[in-house]
Amino acid sequence: MTPPIDKLPDDLESLKRLLAMERAARIDAEAKAASAEAAAARAAANVSSAEALIAHLKLAIEKMRRELSMRRSNSRPRSGGILRLRGGVKPGHFLG
Repeated sequence: MTPPIDKLPDDLESLKRLLAMERAARIDAEAKAASAEAAAARAAANVSSAEALIAHLKLAIEKMRRELSMRRSNSRPRSGGILRLRGGVKPGHFLG
C-alpha cells in the first residue's frame, strides 16, 4: 500500500522502489482478476453445458415414455376386456 503523499520519501531511489512495488502489486492484482474471470467463464460454460444436457435428457425421457405408452396401448385389447360376438348378439342373450 502506498503511503500518504505527505509521507512519501524525498529521494529518487526510494520513490523508484516504491513505484516498482506498486507496479508489481498492480500486475499481480490484474493477473488474479484475469484468472478469476477465466474461472467464472469456465463455470458459466459448465452450467450452460449441464443445462443443455438436462434438456436433452428430458426430451429423450419424454420420447421413451411416449414410445412405451404407444407400445402398451397397441398390445391392449381394444374391446376393453369384453368379448364381442359376431352377428349382433347382445351380452346376456344366452342367460335366459
